Amino acid sequence: MTGDKQCKQRPKARGAGRPPVRSRDETLRLIARAATEEFMANGYARTSIKAVVARAGVSTKSLYKIVPNKAELFRLAMDQAIDISIQQFDDLPSCDGRGRDGLRTLVMAYTRISLSEPSLKVTNMIWVEHKEFPELLENYRESGRRFTEAFDQRVARLCRSGAVTCSEPLVLADFIRNAIDGMRRQVLFGQRKHPNDAELRAWVDQCTRLFVEGASSL
Repeated sequence: MTGDKQCKQRPKARGAGRPPVRSRDETLRLIARAATEEFMANGYARTSIKAVVARAGVSTKSLYKIVPNKAELFRLAMDQAIDISIQQFDDLPSCDGRGRDGLRTLVMAYTRISLSEPSLKVTNMIWVEHKEFPELLENYRESGRRFTEAFDQRVARLCRSGAVTCSEPLVLADFIRNAIDGMRRQVLFGQRKHPNDAELRAWVDQCTRLFVEGASSL
């Protein structure tokens, strides 16, 4: 050993109890997910900023850097839910060139998303509370437009590729969505039970056959 002590530099330890540094995108995702869970569990009126930040594990200051109020918090939650739903379309195997099977895959994805528990709970919440909070309906419609446009674009792509014979792809897409939304309303209003997986597959198979046969005459 030499007389001089060689001390290696060590990185400074993070202070006890100090939360890890997150990116803005990660913080945004945590807040949006926590807000969605709170809205589904408690409704819009009874959801508080305090409860959302506690569930998300972020500070109130961090939340207000991203959204200024609860209305914008709801918009953020809806936008993230729609982004996730659209990503599910993108994650599907290529439907081009698969004819009826390609359309069936797309219809099944749209139907599952529409009948998912989060989708039904949020829709019911908006139906119950939109008169007191009109901004709910506006935000819901805006987010819904993005979802339907994404679906319509993929139906149109199937038609352009020749996988489905139809000269009016947007008419076909509208017809499909109306059929699915009709069943969704029946489930929401208690007019029919939520279909199990086998019933859902059978319904989608039957509808897809009708859609393909009807599309050829458009």
